[in-house]
Amino acid sequence: MRGALAASRSSSKKAPSAPMKEGLRYLFSGPSAAEGLVQAPPVTVGAAEQSPFFHAFLRDVASSGSVLSTGYSRLDRLLAGGFRPGVYLLSGHRGRMRRLFLDNLMWGAVGEGTPVSYLAIQTGAQSAWERMIVTLGRLVGEPLTIGDLRVFPHPGQLVERVGRLDAALVRSVLPQVALEDSILTDPALPSSFLAALDARLAGDTSPRLVLVDSLPRLLALLQVDGLQASSAFAWELDRLLYKRSSVGVAASGQEPDPELRDVVQGLLRLDPVDDGSGTEPERLLVSVHERSRGVESTQFVADEASGLLA
Repeated sequence: MRGALAASRSSSKKAPSAPMKEGLRYLFSGPSAAEGLVQAPPVTVGAAEQSPFFHAFLRDVASSGSVLSTGYSRLDRLLAGGFRPGVYLLSGHRGRMRRLFLDNLMWGAVGEGTPVSYLAIQTGAQSAWERMIVTLGRLVGEPLTIGDLRVFPHPGQLVERVGRLDAALVRSVLPQVALEDSILTDPALPSSFLAALDARLAGDTSPRLVLVDSLPRLLALLQVDGLQASSAFAWELDRLLYKRSSVGVAASGQEPDPELRDVVQGLLRLDPVDDGSGTEPERLLVSVHERSRGVESTQFVADEASGLLA
């Protein structure tokens, strides 16, 4: 008796879903006089009958195989070939090492012929230029330090050396790298920033690497407050870069909130590796965590001569 009653209740619970299911089958299949509801033969669908969401899906499919090399083969291997279009967050370690890592991505892009927008909104474009001068000086055998550039009065010989290095930057690097410490737009609103960035990317003939030395500072300048608003902005920025087949790497400071990580392509994390010398280590553990893959890690060493990672 109880079994019959239970079966009756189970049957009564399922019964209301049947008409809805049949109605949906009818909607998408069409009637047949002889057999009732059968699947209609495939038809050719015109572009006018497709939703904008399907076109966005097709764009994603077309871009899914494209990657942007970092200029460093070991880092490319961690990223399964390179950066996918969209936003990556850079977290961990100290601000100086995050800047060093962004500088290395900039030099890697220069080596690959990739255009770069470097938004040095935390340190300023002048400071980014100074670091470029120091790196280039070490590479060509005219070593300088940041301290040399900030001691006044400057010896005439030093001014000449810096002038030669700057001329080399003007010829070979700065046409490819836009150093900026503004946020591309006035007024400082997220929509204005995204529109200005979109206009710049639309004018490129190849994918661009967009580096931001402080995401918290950018959000503050754009008056984006709160986790929900920050996640919404990061999502819109990710979609914009994806649409333009470009890549953004933004330093987020410490470990970003999971809600923020979930709307971007991946996370790059820097951790120091103590070499036992008692000095600040120049050896970094770089970990990559992409949405579609697990965590991969490898160590890099900052070369004393150039400051570049090896």
